[in-house]
Amino acid sequence: MSKATTPQIFQLSQLHLGESVIVNHIDADIEDVQRMNMLGIRKGIQMKIVHGPGRRGAVVQIGGARVALGPEIILQIAVTQLAQPISENTLVAGRSI
Repeated sequence: MSKATTPQIFQLSQLHLGESVIVNHIDADIEDVQRMNMLGIRKGIQMKIVHGPGRRGAVVQIGGARVALGPEIILQIAVTQLAQPISENTLVAGRSI
């Protein structure tokens, strides 16, 4: 019997342009977590990095929307990389079809 591998968790700030991720958790105070939820960023959501990340933050695509995130916030979002990139054509409401 083989052991299942545990996916590695990264800060969003550690990844690169074009990578697709699933949000694992947001390590922030309740107000920031609520703000992220209103923007569509919550546990389990899939998103793609379309600009950055860098010292000025990052832009992520969730479904058909692009969301700009500041440098402090991208340090607080823990994500797991997806093996297959999310194509813009298959993203619907933040979940691939």
